[in-house]
Amino acid sequence: MKNDFIFALEKAKGIGITTINKILNVSSNFNELLENEEEILKINKINKTVFNEIYSMKNSEDFEKYKEAINKMDIDLINISEEKFPDKLKCIEKLPFSLHLRGDNELLKNKSVAIVGSRKSSEYGNEAAYKIAKILSERGYTVISGMAEGIDTSAHLGALAGKGSTIAVVGSGLDYVYPKKNVKLYMDIVKKGLVISEFFLGVKPVSYNFPRRNRIISGLADFLIVIEATKKSGSMLTVNYALKQGKDVFAVPGEIFSKTSEGTNLLIRDGAYPLISLEDLCEYLDNLKNY
Repeated sequence: MKNDFIFALEKAKGIGITTINKILNVSSNFNELLENEEEILKINKINKTVFNEIYSMKNSEDFEKYKEAINKMDIDLINISEEKFPDKLKCIEKLPFSLHLRGDNELLKNKSVAIVGSRKSSEYGNEAAYKIAKILSERGYTVISGMAEGIDTSAHLGALAGKGSTIAVVGSGLDYVYPKKNVKLYMDIVKKGLVISEFFLGVKPVSYNFPRRNRIISGLADFLIVIEATKKSGSMLTVNYALKQGKDVFAVPGEIFSKTSEGTNLLIRDGAYPLISLEDLCEYLDNLKNY
């Protein structure tokens, strides 16, 4: 499966990730696309115009220019057929067909924990995220989050303060930093950790990209910790992904009068592991080590 072919699929108008994955199940390069034209045209949203648009990219210089752009930023573009594509993501729902990586790719091999939570976090939530992430980092876990304001930012900072490191999964091309106030954090993660995106350069951080990236955050993690979340939030969506992926979910309890604790408290009521102390977390990690 070649990256130039995936690039052509990504650039085709009117098709999304579901359709692209259906095409990739049939063809992995331009020659196979042509050979399987009849079968490809049976896929929903693929007509002759779209088919020709994809195939016309075969001799396009666009991908060569794109390779120059990502090389300048030291970005590694990998697809699902490559050995270094993380195994953890190969079995998730609507798996990404390619990933842009900037930083230390070796971190994808580490044991890892996702920490997610509210952008409008409290001082208590930020402290919890920082300290939990630092403990995980000290114990050799890579902390995964989404580099958003609030809990995500505190988790990344805590992980960078420990001996280990962190992975940020973002909802835009790697040429955008969102939020802009996290430019320094972004560069620190590039130097000491890893930034990942399934989106090509030039894709802006629009709202509908973030729920999509959440399946990658949970998919890469061995388990998930939620710190402050409303009932209807991206964090709760990440929980749903994690549960479908068979991951353990921890929730940090919060004030019963706080909107940002409604989601976490409901998770505990419905069976998530309550993370009521740092000692609890350490005990869980010790049990994992001995399992």
